[in-house]
Amino acid sequence: DDCFQIRMEIIIVLKKSFAIFAATLLLISSFLTLSNVKADTISPAVTQEESVTDLFSKANKYVTLKGKFFVLDKTAENLFTNSEIEKINTQISQTNKMLAETYSAENAKKIVEVNHSNNTVLIDPDNQDNYQNVEALTRSRYHQGVNSVSVHWNYILIKIKKSTLNNIKNGSIGAAGYLAGKFKNIYIAIAASAIVGVLSANSIKGGMWFRVHTYVYTALEGWGWQ
Repeated sequence: DDCFQIRMEIIIVLKKSFAIFAATLLLISSFLTLSNVKADTISPAVTQEESVTDLFSKANKYVTLKGKFFVLDKTAENLFTNSEIEKINTQISQTNKMLAETYSAENAKKIVEVNHSNNTVLIDPDNQDNYQNVEALTRSRYHQGVNSVSVHWNYILIKIKKSTLNNIKNGSIGAAGYLAGKFKNIYIAIAASAIVGVLSANSIKGGMWFRVHTYVYTALEGWGWQ
């Protein structure tokens, strides 16, 4: 009887151990399934920006300024998929809308230079003498720089000279207010916040440039010294 009782107790323990083992396997399987779903969900989002950047780089030579607005050459229709053409046209439409606001009567007092040779629209730049002076200062790494906003079909290049940057950093003028005076864009505040973040983390050695993209959302792609 004692032996029988011991055997039964061993069987019960084994059954409990097997149940625990099976439950553990089930939990691990569920976790791995969720992990795979999560990875599949995140992966396209991570690669989306990279694919759009590559796409716009390839499409760049097919987008030109006609008059005051950007257009996509018809030959591109045979070189890109319908989905890619849609993304390119979405970006062009968004940029052209911003330019239309800049060209409006409300902003007509701004100096706007449409440069067809390099497919850019220069908004309210410093005078040409300042550009020549900056280009002439080749001995120094850091220059006073110039103030300008250069609109390309797929990004905006903002140049701010050293004295203006110092005024923004010490709070004499606001970055958003300064940019709003240059061009209209509903995402100006986001771009301004990014610029202020760069200024707060760096000493101002000279004029700076900031490259901002506006596809789907506004983001600071990069910055450097003029």
